[in-house]
Amino acid sequence: MFKRGLSTLVAATFLTVSGGQAFAAEEIIPTSGSIDLTNVAEEQSTSELTNDMVTPFSVNVGGGVWDYGTKLIIGIPLKKLVYSNYNHPSKVHSASCSIGTTYNNSGPYPAGSMAPSSAEGKTGDSTRANWKVE
Repeated sequence: MFKRGLSTLVAATFLTVSGGQAFAAEEIIPTSGSIDLTNVAEEQSTSELTNDMVTPFSVNVGGGVWDYGTKLIIGIPLKKLVYSNYNHPSKVHSASCSIGTTYNNSGPYPAGSMAPSSAEGKTGDSTRANWKVE
């Protein structure tokens, strides 16, 4: 009887300890992130403008604030601008983005400064925004 109770106690302790370790691993703050903002088919005609062609966002990630999205640039031809701006209050950080084959990187910015990045391309080009804590 004593052995059985001891075995149960050891098993319960093991499960509690291993569960606590898994919980601690979930609290790791990421140091970079990326999102695919491609939202217009390449075949999209310039006369068919929709709300999903413009995507502004602002989120708290990695201990800082990340603003990213796309904007239309009205003209002939119609173009799309992608932007990624990241600000971390206490660490060196950067932002980058791409549209089609055009890539822009802010380079490292000091803590408390906005790291800006933007690029323009065709409305149907693949579009990505990124942030990073150095």
